Amino acid sequence: MDEGDGSSAAVPGWSGIAADLSSLRQLAGQVRAEVDATLRPRTREAFGPFEAGATFGAASPSADLHAVREKYTDCLVAAVDQLVHQLDTSARLVDVVSEITQRYGSTDALARATLTDLQDAFVNAAQADRVRLFGAGGNPAGGL
Repeated sequence: MDEGDGSSAAVPGWSGIAADLSSLRQLAGQVRAEVDATLRPRTREAFGPFEAGATFGAASPSADLHAVREKYTDCLVAAVDQLVHQLDTSARLVDVVSEITQRYGSTDALARATLTDLQDAFVNAAQADRVRLFGAGGNPAGGL
């Protein structure tokens, strides 16, 4: 490795990262399409019935039934949280892959790529995710 060639002299034998950027772009497009066409609409459809919580046995004086209703409602809340997390994670994956392909689309940029650059890409995607989540009035469903 020569000084000034963009490679790291601190890691003997390091030759860089080779990536098929067209495949990464294709992956990002496919995941984004799946999130937008299937995951997001299906998740929205699930929120309505889940928001109602346990709708059975409301008039019953049974303490056992009341406990079952509370547990069922807790499970519905957990299911909504998992759906929101799946949406957020999928969107973050697309953002990170898109940013990586954008940053390292040229041979020169790829030669200069460092782990810090990749971490920065993830941090930027996480910040964009937070803006999407809380920029819609703090909706815990991520502004669906």
